[in-house]
Parts: sequence; structure tokens; C-alpha cells
Amino acid sequence: MESSSRTDSDTDVREPVLVVEDDEGLCRLVTRSLARAGFDASAATTGAGAVEEYRKNPGLLLLLDYRLPDMTAKQIVEQLIEEQGRVPFIVMTGQGDERIAVEMMKLGALDYIVKDAGFIEALPQVVVRVARQVSTEKRLGEAEAKLHESQRSLVTLMSNLPGMAYRCRRDAQRTIIFVSEGCRELTGYEPSELQENCRVSYMSLIHADDRESVSREVDRAVESRRPFLLTYRISDTQGEEKWVWEKGAGVFSPEGELLAIEGFITDISDRKKSEEEKQRMEQQLHLTGRLAAVGELAAGVAHELNNPLAAVQAFAQLLATRPDLDETVREDLVTIHREAQRAARITSNLLSFARRHKPERSLICINEAIEKSLELHAYRMNVNNVEVVTELAPDLPETMADFYQMEQVFVNIITNAEQAMTGAHGRGQLRISTAVSRNMIQVQFADDGPGIPEENLNRIFDPFFTTKDVGRGTGLGLSICYGIIHEHGGRLYAKSVAGKGTKFFVELPIISEEQAEAE
Repeated sequence: MESSSRTDSDTDVREPVLVVEDDEGLCRLVTRSLARAGFDASAATTGAGAVEEYRKNPGLLLLLDYRLPDMTAKQIVEQLIEEQGRVPFIVMTGQGDERIAVEMMKLGALDYIVKDAGFIEALPQVVVRVARQVSTEKRLGEAEAKLHESQRSLVTLMSNLPGMAYRCRRDAQRTIIFVSEGCRELTGYEPSELQENCRVSYMSLIHADDRESVSREVDRAVESRRPFLLTYRISDTQGEEKWVWEKGAGVFSPEGELLAIEGFITDISDRKKSEEEKQRMEQQLHLTGRLAAVGELAAGVAHELNNPLAAVQAFAQLLATRPDLDETVREDLVTIHREAQRAARITSNLLSFARRHKPERSLICINEAIEKSLELHAYRMNVNNVEVVTELAPDLPETMADFYQMEQVFVNIITNAEQAMTGAHGRGQLRISTAVSRNMIQVQFADDGPGIPEENLNRIFDPFFTTKDVGRGTGLGLSICYGIIHEHGGRLYAKSVAGKGTKFFVELPIISEEQAEAE
């Protein structure tokens, strides 16, 4: 065994280090380098020697060469973990041994360093950082022990607080040993219904999509003896979904045996709704800004293109009337005229997107605008085997809006739904409903098409964004619709799950003639 005493240094790290390296020259070099950095560094040249030294001084920070004459670093660590529990270590590997480094990191290595030309210079910095981490974790462990002790008395104190204090077993169902009165407000169940030998397990209340992640995070925290913080969804006795925040930790005996898990759960549904609303408003503001900027550009482009396109159409028509034209040339002129007309329609869409035409509002019935839109699309719906189901509120109030712009919005949404459903499975069902919600008229279009992938859902209102084949769409339809509804003071948004259809929502404020005149 070779040791070197600690020199005066400005480092604040006090963790002793054991260098395990079979090359005696390199071992001395590494040990001296660490001693100069202010560490109590000792050395071992065999795996057996390292194990023996660690048994005498548990908690040493091990700096392990992977390959030793009698053992590998993996065998050393596995033996010590079995005897001592968690072992702090750094592994040293040769160049090209990245696979070994990954394997050791999975086993619990706090870091690894490659023995290249400059590794002696870099080594002290790595060890300093890891040693600080180990020291911090020790302090956290001491704090957690005090926390566990205080939790026993806190459970009683928290029984009358909002939220739910609990103690449970570490089993698949998290069987509850004790639960505070707050469970009644949070879950709708009486404490006796949730406690041990009862008919309801707490895990059954957690949303099916969150159960696995909750169990995994709790297990990880308990195994590493650290507190856990979780956010997930539960359902109460009325089937209402709630977002909850949970903080908990394992309770251990002085011998290290896990006795239970204790924690506190509180309802954060209102905060979640506020965060989602804030995020939605930010997205809407960003989108509105993008639409305004692109709208100005689109209006300028459309204006500049209109005159030359009109000239192309006029001259193509004029030339096509000449009696001495070759028939092939005449067909080419017809093609030129047709494509110029298509370009003109695109510039018209650009002007609509730029909203150069102010809406002409009058008191209208939204139900009537929907029915007119369906009449325009009835033939395509029948041909493509799309069933339309309408649930239009008979007492829907009238509101001030542009009837033809509303038709434009509804036809666009209906067309998109029809194309999505027939493209996916050759048929479908479109359900259209109207209702009044919070002084707003809400129109819902629900299709059973393929849905919109999550990565595209926030982009569907962006100008020129389309997933359709070239020539089948310009990516302006929904942008135009968004602009129209926004100018009416309303909202247009979508919800979708890939493979389960899409719902578009149009919300318009209820405005009377008197209100419009006053404004």
C-alpha cells in the first residue's frame, strides 16, 4: 500500500481517495497528482487489495482502473455493493473502451476518464467535482434522516391541513397504512375506504397513463434514499380528473430497513389550468404576430402579381382567337390561360389571408351559416360516404358577424375533415354541434379521421404550412380562417389524438346590434 499525505490547498473537498491501478509507475503518478490537488490519496495495485482497504475505510472515493491482474473494476464494485451498499467510484479506461465506460456508468459510476496523453492534468478537476458531489449527497442523507424523524410527528399535524398526508407500504398498490382527513376533499373517499384492508387502492385512483411513471419514480427515490416530487393526475369518486402534487420519502429503521413511505398530496388543478391558459395565450399572441407579418408580405406580393397575371390571361385569350393558329399552339395557349387563372386564385387567397377586405357584419344565425355550408358540400359528402350528424342548439342566440366569412370558415373546416377521413379510410363521420358557453357561441366539428400528430398540432394555423401533396393545398386555408375568427373577437383551436380523430372549435362572442353600435 502506498499513501501520500494531504498538502495545504485551497480546495474545500475532504473526501479520501483510493487509487486502484496495477501499473505502479502510473499509480504513483496519479496518487501524487491528487495529493498536490489537496486529497488524502492512497493506492492499491490489485482488486483484492482495493476490497480490503475499502472494508477498513467504508466511504472511500474509488478511482478504478478497469483491468487489474486479479479482478475487473466491475467485479470489485459488485462485491462491495453487495457488502456495503452504494459505493462512490470513478472508472479509468483506455482509449476505445467507451462500451466499458457506459457499462460502468449503468453500475453507478459517478464519472469516467480516458487514459490519454492529457488525462493526468484533467484528473484532479474530475475528482474534485465528483468528491464534492459525494460530500453533498452525504449531507443530504443526514438531512433526510432528520426529515424522516420529524415526519412522524408532522403526519398528525397535517391531518387537519388541506391536502392529504399519508403513510403507505412499498407494494404494487401502495397500500395505505394511514391517511389524513384531507383525503375526503381530494378524492371523495373516507379515510376508512382508502386505508389498509379497504376496497380502494390509491394506485387505482391514479390516471392509467401516469401509474407506471409514478411507480418508477417512487421506486428510484426510495432505493436511493432521497425524497421524491411528483405531478400527475387522479380521478375522484365523481370521475373528475384532478392534477395533484406529491412530495414523499421512504422511512427507514436505524438498521436501514425500509419501514414505509410517507408523504403529502395536494390538489394543483387550478394552477395547472392557469398555466395551460397562459401557454395558450402566449401561443396565440405569437401566432397572431406571425400572421400579421406574413399578411403584409402576402398583400404586397398579391398586389404586384395581379396586373401581370391579368395581362397573361388577356393575351392568351386574344391569341387563342386567331383563325390561323396551329391546333397544338391553341392547346398550349389554353393551358397558359388556365394556369394563369390558377395563379390568380392563389393571389386572391393571399389577399383573403391578408384580410384586405373588412368583414360586413350583420345580425346572423350561426346555425343557418352551418346549414348553408353543409348544403354547399352535400354532394361531396354523399359521394365520399361521409355521414354528417348535426346537434345544433335550437335556442342559439344571434350575433353580429359576416355571414359569408363564417361560411368560408365552416366550409374550410368541413373540407379538411372530409379529405382527412376519406384519405385515411374512404369514409367517415363528421359531428357538428353548437352551444352557448360563457357568453360565447361554440361550434364544434368532430371527425373520426386519422388525427393530427402532436408535432403538427401547434403549426396547423401557420401560413403556408400543409401536409397535403404538392398541388392539393397552399397551406393558407386555416390561416385565413384563424384571421377571420380573430377579427371577429373569437377563438379557433383544435384538439387531436393521433389515430383518434380531430376536433375543431370555433368560439364567437355574442354581440347584439346595440352593442355593436355602441362599440
